[in-house]
Amino acid sequence: MRQVFLDTETTGLSPDNGDRLVELGCVEMVNRRLTGRNLHFYLNPQRPNSEEAVRVHGLTDEFLADKPLFATVAEEFIEYLRGAEVIIHNAAFDVGFLDAEFRRVHRPGVATLACGIVDTLAMAREACSVSRRCRMASPASGSMLKVTMRRPAVNTTTIQTAASTRGDGSPWNNRSNTPRRRSQLITSMSPKPARICARNSVG
Repeated sequence: MRQVFLDTETTGLSPDNGDRLVELGCVEMVNRRLTGRNLHFYLNPQRPNSEEAVRVHGLTDEFLADKPLFATVAEEFIEYLRGAEVIIHNAAFDVGFLDAEFRRVHRPGVATLACGIVDTLAMAREACSVSRRCRMASPASGSMLKVTMRRPAVNTTTIQTAASTRGDGSPWNNRSNTPRRRSQLITSMSPKPARICARNSVG
C-alpha cells in the first residue's frame, strides 16, 4: 500500500475568494514504512497573504516572491500523488485548495488522482466520541483514549512534512533565511485506518 501524508499552507481560508497555496508538503509511506521520497514546495501565490495567515505560517510575501508558480510544479505533484491513498488532517480544507489549483491548470482533482482520501480530523472526532461514550458507560474504569487536537495533528506518530529536503533537493532544516516550519503531520499508524472519505469522492 502506498500512502501520501499531505499538508498545505495558504494565503487565507477560502479558495472561492481567491486564496491560494503558498506551501505544499508530502511524505510517502509504502507498506507503513517511510520511503524518504518526500515532496516539498514553496509557491508564489500571485496575490498577497492575509496578515492572519502570515501569523500562522510565517511565509511572507517577500519570501514567496521568487518561488515557483503552482503551474510549474503541477505535473510533478500529479505524478507523485497518482494512485496513492492520501492522508490529510481536515481534508476538506486542503482538498478544496488543491482542487482549485488543479482547475487553474486544467487538471483532475485529488479524488480522481488518488485511490482514496483519509481525513484524520474525522478520525479524531470519531475517537473522541467513542471515548466520551466509554466514559459515560463506565465512569469508574479510569480508562480514557487521549487524542491531541491541534492542526495539523492527530495522535501518536510524528512525520515532518518535507522531512529531509526541499523541493529542489537541498536540506530544508539548514535554511538560515527561511521562516521556521510550523506544521507537522501526526497520524496514528494503526494496521487498518478507517476510510473517512469514500474512495474517489471527497464527500
